[in-house]
Parts: sequence; structure tokens; C-alpha cells
Amino acid sequence: MKIRFFAFGLLLSQSALADSLSPLFTMANDRDSNVSTYGLTVAGDAVTGFAITPGQEKGTDIFSAIDVAKPAGVVLLSGQGHNALSLQGAFDPKSQEGLFHLTYLSNGLTGSYATCDFLLKRSGSNFYAENAYTGARITSAKIVTWSLGLDTLQGICP
Repeated sequence: MKIRFFAFGLLLSQSALADSLSPLFTMANDRDSNVSTYGLTVAGDAVTGFAITPGQEKGTDIFSAIDVAKPAGVVLLSGQGHNALSLQGAFDPKSQEGLFHLTYLSNGLTGSYATCDFLLKRSGSNFYAENAYTGARITSAKIVTWSLGLDTLQGICP
């Protein structure tokens, strides 16, 4: 399965242009040398969305917090006609923290998916991702594939 980064489309509204980027962690994969930076878009004190900057591609892909909070979330990666990786979750309006779910295609033949969770935490004006299973801060992760899909998300999944 060739994994490619799904183009999200940068929203060019005035509010999107005013947002700053706050990096959370990097994500590599075992198929190529591409390393992407996953982060947040922040306006003032409020998180407005997620941002992904692919290492080998230009530009930053932005997803609004509203779209990420929808039941289906947003597609981060796709390949061979399948949604390979999706993100879903919501921020608490007061704390600006939340629980998020990364759902990945674990078997393209059967159409099976698996989910791993992570927490977004805030410390003062800084944000960070935390492994929901171990409590460790996530600074880097890796997509591990197998012939029929994604095997795991190292650094995020248990």
C-alpha cells in the first residue's frame, strides 16, 4: 500500500491567517523518509484546529477544530481508495485540552480499522500531546505498515 499524504486545503480566511502554529510531535513512516510535523493552530488563547506540515511537500494542511470534533473526524492519510488514518476528538472550551482518537486501516482486505487515543494537554501557554495509555509525552511517532494496511502507530498506540 502506497501511503500518500491527503491534501486538506488551507483555509484562507482572515481568522486562519491570524492563527499561529504550535508544533506537537513529528510523525515518520516505514515506507519513505518523509517526516511530518503535527501541531495545533492557536488564535490568542484558543485552539482553532490541527495543522500538519508534510516534510517533503510544501505548505501546511489545516483542519478546523469543528471538523475534527464531528463524529467521522477528518481524514489525514489515504491510499488505494481507502481512508488510512483519521483524527477525531474535541477540545474542552475552558481547559483547551481533550481526548483524541487516531483511527487507522489495519486490514485493507477486510476493511478493519483500529483506534489509538492520545491526550492534548496544556501547560501555561504551551500545548503537548500525551500518550493516553502510558502518560508519556509524545514528541515523535512512526506509522508502521504491513502488506494490508497499518500495523501500529509507534509512540501513540499501546
